[in-house]
Amino acid sequence: MRYDPAFLISFHSKVMPLYPGDIISTGTPGAIRIKPGDTAECRVGGLDPLSNPVTGPAQ
Repeated sequence: MRYDPAFLISFHSKVMPLYPGDIISTGTPGAIRIKPGDTAECRVGGLDPLSNPVTGPAQ
């Protein structure tokens, strides 16, 4: 990661409230390209995975 998690939390909490369950998505610039039909998944030890389908723009 480019920035330490503590820095990211501090930075974002200065411009918006953070609540339990909020996610700060840091992304992977240029590393992976996602497209409609893919699934974006976040895994944190001790918690169930958070999975979201990737959809296209509204038609």
